[in-house]
Amino acid sequence: MTLNKVCGSGLEAVISAARARGIGRLHGVYRPTPRNQLVEQHYQKLGFARLADGPDGETHWELDVAATDIPQVPMTISRPDSEAEPE
Repeated sequence: MTLNKVCGSGLEAVISAARARGIGRLHGVYRPTPRNQLVEQHYQKLGFARLADGPDGETHWELDVAATDIPQVPMTISRPDSEAEPE
């Protein structure tokens, strides 16, 4: 299974789906662009192991699905009081 984009909040679902299908490893590629610079360390922070460096500064990553605990993403979503649903 190859991931084009991984967002921490969706990784739990990807890992669960991979396990259900018997997929053992996830592969990812980071390609440096001005927009991607903010997530340059994203794969590393999510527990992927760096495999290789490619041309133009891209990096290749792999995650062992069976050996990975599903990460807890430090994110809270809330609405301002003005958007709260009526009781």
